Amino acid sequence: MTERQRSAHWRKHAMLMGHEPRHCPSLTLFARQVTSERLAIINFVQPFAEDRLYLVASSETVPPSFVDHMHKPFAPFEPLLWLLVFGYITFTSVVTFIIDGKDLASEEDMNPHPVARYCMASYLSWFGVFSWGPQNGPVSFPGRVAQLGYGFFIMVLLASYTANLATILVTNSQRTGIQSIQDAIDKQLTICVLSAVQPELTAKYPQAKLAGFDLDRRIWRELQKGSCGAAIMSVEAIDDGMSGQANKWDCTQHDAKSSTAFSAKSGDGEVVLQASAVTACQKDSSGAPTPNRCCCPVRYSCICGLCQ
Repeated sequence: MTERQRSAHWRKHAMLMGHEPRHCPSLTLFARQVTSERLAIINFVQPFAEDRLYLVASSETVPPSFVDHMHKPFAPFEPLLWLLVFGYITFTSVVTFIIDGKDLASEEDMNPHPVARYCMASYLSWFGVFSWGPQNGPVSFPGRVAQLGYGFFIMVLLASYTANLATILVTNSQRTGIQSIQDAIDKQLTICVLSAVQPELTAKYPQAKLAGFDLDRRIWRELQKGSCGAAIMSVEAIDDGMSGQANKWDCTQHDAKSSTAFSAKSGDGEVVLQASAVTACQKDSSGAPTPNRCCCPVRYSCICGLCQ
């Protein structure tokens, strides 16, 4: 490699590192994300570490309404399945009426009307569901076979209903409404990310409204202020916020009045979010920065509650 080529190579390297090196070393170690744009500038060796990115969204505690409470008993099954259950029970009532209709008459009613006998068959079919077993005592062989099938139906129905209802009732009452990046896209939320990974995320999610930031701590600040509807961050960045380091940095800038405004742009250079110089510093009663951001990680995302 000639001296001219070597100088051109290290000018590109300086663009990647963000500063001009004093010498031209043969190997450089530094912490940077490997992106397609940077791969076009310089060759990387095998990375020493790998960052996993997670979705961060602000939580909203929504008290259930009267309609929500009334809907819970029907939540285990979809409407179509409820329609099929209702249809099968009605079909069983008709079968019971046809096969054992004469045996459904009461002792006082010597000449029962067909409508009365069908109502009795329907009552026994529905009462069998609510009492966990068939209530009719058929006399004929076809009626007994039909009752065995109906008993198996009730067993499967109630076991499935109980299992699904228990899962719903033990679900945490806090719901963000955002369980994936697709939910954030559908709600047209501004998703704050680091500028270094913005091109890759833009290519993978072209419909997402991504706002690029230069620092993770700026993203934490805008999350606390509510400017970012969601964010995509690494584990280290999430730990930085949860441990209170991001808040400490915010309070330091707040006390020194060194906070500046920032324009977060999309991948094509359009300003998506205009961040003001106002910080999100949170202090306790003694005036010290709070040690955390009231966050709790879950399986695929970190649900972050805004502490007011």
